[in-house]
Amino acid sequence: MNGVENNCNGECHEIYPTEDGHIKQRVGDERILESNGQFCGAFYHVHEWGTREHYCLDETNCIIGQRATNENNWRVQAKTVVAVVKFEDENEEILYEARYTNCGEEQKHAEEFFKEDIENENGVLAQIVEDNPNGIITLYLTLQPCNQSTSILGTANTPACCETLTTIVNDILPPEITLCVKAANTCRLSLIPENDPDDETLRQNAVAGIKMLMEIEHVAVIWMEKDDWHYLFSLTNELENREDLEVHEGRLDLDKCVQDILAQIQDEINQDETGQNENDQDGIDQNGMDQNGMDQDEMDQDEIYQA
Repeated sequence: MNGVENNCNGECHEIYPTEDGHIKQRVGDERILESNGQFCGAFYHVHEWGTREHYCLDETNCIIGQRATNENNWRVQAKTVVAVVKFEDENEEILYEARYTNCGEEQKHAEEFFKEDIENENGVLAQIVEDNPNGIITLYLTLQPCNQSTSILGTANTPACCETLTTIVNDILPPEITLCVKAANTCRLSLIPENDPDDETLRQNAVAGIKMLMEIEHVAVIWMEKDDWHYLFSLTNELENREDLEVHEGRLDLDKCVQDILAQIQDEINQDETGQNENDQDGIDQNGMDQNGMDQDEMDQDEIYQA
């Protein structure tokens, strides 16, 4: 726990035991994602959708597989979020790894424990960040960071993890550190409007949160690839990090779905920026005069004086 006192006393996380705490640093070759069933519920499970069939590593012990079996519905998806952080120096040497889990009792999300880990002055991660200002942080998540987008019944204290990550990047991390967020699945993230007003509010919030992150320098929000799965395999007790260990085709299909929606959102951002640039240029006519009659050279000089 590295000195961060935030363990709860109850059964607040379905996948990983609470005695481990919500911040679990990896020590040595420790397998912090543990069994196949736990890993599947945390990251790997593939839900049935369209022509894609479901895939589960351990239907008996994966919490999503259990729900799907009980409800006879293999379209059910993850509700419990797990995060894994990997900190690498500028030479891509791994210096820190940890697992974060949601806290049901305190209504805190995994990203908030990530923030606490970095802010803990007596912790290992805080010192590593300070010593490696050009490092790379990869944050693996069950679902993309939320933005008051998980439930319409939220309150003023409902987590907005996109804002939490924005605070981490802008106010805590050194400016040259790169944060790469990789989502195994999405929640309400779509560019297709919903018919229900509440669902539409949540959808808009989800998209706005991802746009918020994508627009920050040194932040990337992307999808899982084969190398990412091989890395996470290495954190389990039962799967080996072998180059010949195949990622299931259903999992690759789900990864492609995540890729598609994130790429569509990035395209919207790019289009908005292009439109803004064109509007800015329209303010200067062909004679080099802006709409208020100020010459472009005068505008540039005025900016220099103001600077």
